[in-house]
Amino acid sequence: MRMKKGLTLIELLVTLGVSGLVFVVVGSIIGILFTTSTRDKRLEVFEQVKNDVAAELSNTLRWGQVVD
Repeated sequence: MRMKKGLTLIELLVTLGVSGLVFVVVGSIIGILFTTSTRDKRLEVFEQVKNDVAAELSNTLRWGQVVD
């Protein structure tokens, strides 16, 4: 019995297709994770700025200063 050496074109195409699919899925997951992380950071900064402005306005009104 003779041993087969190498890959057939079909085996190569199937392997490339499966590999491509795996890369697309993993890339999508990584993209979603980075997008979520960036959005969370922006929301956190926005909340901090909002709190700072509210505290500054409250202090200004409490002490009767002119609001610009």
